[in-house]
Amino acid sequence: MINSCFRFDLGPSDETLPEVALDYDQRKKSRFRATDSEDEILEVYLPRGTVLRHGMILIDEAGRRVRVVARPQSLSEVRAEASALLPLAYHLGNRHLPLEVKSTALRYESDHVIDDMVRQLGLTPTQIEAPFQPLDGAYKHAHHEH
Repeated sequence: MINSCFRFDLGPSDETLPEVALDYDQRKKSRFRATDSEDEILEVYLPRGTVLRHGMILIDEAGRRVRVVARPQSLSEVRAEASALLPLAYHLGNRHLPLEVKSTALRYESDHVIDDMVRQLGLTPTQIEAPFQPLDGAYKHAHHEH
C-alpha cells in the first residue's frame, strides 16, 4: 500500500507508531519515497521548504500516522570550549553549512575540505555516526498544517 503523506504534526505522541528513518538530506526534501518500519511505502509530498525533525509525525489522507526518526549518518564533530567554537561557528555559517550546535560541540556533515579548514583553525574534527539535527536557518518559517 502506498500512503501519500501531505501534512505533519509536531509530536510527541504517547501512542506506538510505525517509524520512518531518514537522514538529513531526505528530511529536507519536500517530495520523496521511503519505507516505514512496517514495510509500508510512503510517498511524501510536503510544502516546499519543510524540514522534518526527529519526532515529527507524518499523517496521510487516510489518517495513518508515522513517526519520523533521524537516521544516524556520518558527521564531523568538533569539541572545545565555547570561546574556541564561536569563530568556527562563524566560518561554517559563512559557508551556509547546516550546523548542529551543542554547548561544547559543533556537528556538520562530514566533508574532508571543511575538516581541513577546521584543522587550520587549530581544532580537531572527529568522525562520528549520529542523527543530525542542525539548527533551522535564521529566515526559516515553519510550515504547519494541522
